[in-house]
Amino acid sequence: MKAVTRDLSSRVEKLDADKPAIQAALEADFQNKTRVLGTLNEKFHDELMQFVGESIDKVEKDFKRQDERLDALEKVESAPTSTGNQQHRPEDESTRAAMHELQEKYESVSVTMNSVQQEHAGLLERFAQADETIRAAVQGYRDDLAKKTETLEHQITVLDSQFNNLSTKSMAEQIIGHMETIYPTAQHIKTDLASLNTSIMEIKNQLGDTDIQDLQRNIPRLDAEMSHLRENFETMKAQIFNLTGIKTYDEEQHPTKRRRVEPNPSGPVHSILTNGNNLNGG
Repeated sequence: MKAVTRDLSSRVEKLDADKPAIQAALEADFQNKTRVLGTLNEKFHDELMQFVGESIDKVEKDFKRQDERLDALEKVESAPTSTGNQQHRPEDESTRAAMHELQEKYESVSVTMNSVQQEHAGLLERFAQADETIRAAVQGYRDDLAKKTETLEHQITVLDSQFNNLSTKSMAEQIIGHMETIYPTAQHIKTDLASLNTSIMEIKNQLGDTDIQDLQRNIPRLDAEMSHLRENFETMKAQIFNLTGIKTYDEEQHPTKRRRVEPNPSGPVHSILTNGNNLNGG
């Protein structure tokens, strides 16, 4: 559980550490796209102004040339010659044709300018949409990052609470109660020792003096086996204490005491203190 908590904590710390970098990258990308769109807008605006200026200059030159031709025609018409009347009609038709051509060019330029203006308006609208999309994406990334961080913090809080609950008194008592269904209690050991003592006395009464002498010769071996059994029992008892987290006292100075949970008809579990000397049948 501690490993999971540490892993989640390290992930949250890494996410918090990476948050400025992610935000900086998103801001840099947004600024880069904004600069690119701004450059394209300026370039299009310059080209549009150049095209419009060239078109206006061309129209002005055409108007100026037509004005010169009209002036020349007016001078020819003002001369009182017979040939002037004959040449007036072709020149007049040529002027009307030139004016018609100029009108067509003007209309063509007007159509082109309208198209350019519409395209420019479309580009401005696309730029605004792109700007809004980028801002929405950046905000979405920020919101998602905040939600993930909040979720991880909540999970860490829950796991930490669960881990703390494992060390409470009630949980320890429940663990001890379950352990006693597997390992023998002091009362069980006392009962077994009493039963063994009774069996030994019965066997002693049944045996004769010779058999008793034989048994006495085997006492050292039996003592060694009993010592070995006692060591195994003490080892098992120490393991139980280590698993339950209950502290023991020095047996030479104080009697060993431990908290044991036994079933109680009036409640789920209850605690009693048992003198450690009873564990050895005392």
